[in-house]
Amino acid sequence: MNFQHQARTFSVLLEGINLNDIEAVPYCKKYLGHLLGHRNYYLDMYAAVLEKLLKQCHKPVTEICLIDTGAGNGILSLFASYCGFKSVLLNELDPHFVEAARQLSHQLKIPI
Repeated sequence: MNFQHQARTFSVLLEGINLNDIEAVPYCKKYLGHLLGHRNYYLDMYAAVLEKLLKQCHKPVTEICLIDTGAGNGILSLFASYCGFKSVLLNELDPHFVEAARQLSHQLKIPI
């Protein structure tokens, strides 16, 4: 799987995110704005991590369950789900970030 190509197409999806439609505490929204503003940098990093995971796992993405611990706004979780991982679990202690990730998931129509 070419995660770098997936990162480019996912980046286009993220361009359509309307921050005004995300009801979150100011810090969550500001952090999400930062991630979206630098999305190509973060998506390149996420793509590299997923490629290393795939090489170590020796399984196709459709057989891998991924847990994103400390998920924040859930961009990595959403990207992994977009790439076709069998299941993706978002693990975040801050309920404000969990809600922001849920709203982002809803806007993108990508389940996590």
